[in-house]
Amino acid sequence: MTGNEFSGRIGSMASYQLPATSHQFVSQGRTQKAEMPEVDFVGLPPQKRKWVIDTSCCFWWYHPPFWEWKMYAVIETGGKQYRVAPGDTLDVERLPAEAGQLYTFERVLLVANEGKVSVGAPTVAQASVMAAVEAHLRGEKKIAFKMKRRKGYHRTVGHRQELTRVKITEIRG
Repeated sequence: MTGNEFSGRIGSMASYQLPATSHQFVSQGRTQKAEMPEVDFVGLPPQKRKWVIDTSCCFWWYHPPFWEWKMYAVIETGGKQYRVAPGDTLDVERLPAEAGQLYTFERVLLVANEGKVSVGAPTVAQASVMAAVEAHLRGEKKIAFKMKRRKGYHRTVGHRQELTRVKITEIRG
């Protein structure tokens, strides 16, 4: 590629402007009528368009939790924080409740309801999350292997975390 071709490409790309209306675009000094699919959101015709990754703010708006205002909360249990909504199922550290019983999470750090957000300092007053205990289970096995070279020392220790599977039934607050 010679310098003239490169500068010609830069010059032709630089002459593009954003469309004046949604029906027309300006190309090399001429105004052409075009159908809506011919001009993308950047304002370039398909021939001159580059691959564009959709990272606009509208992309995130249509994905949960933003596409509909539903109730959710952030709870703390077992030293971890979880974002939960009614109907969610999650595995948490072992809880002192039998399978089939209801359990109440009192440490609620945030509650969002219909777009109104209540943030606690550190917890939201009068807020709680009700959950049904589905089962007690154990997590996957984690292996800790210790070894000292040239000494004939190896130790293998396994660990399985005790977990409780809960289904969130309602959020109060």
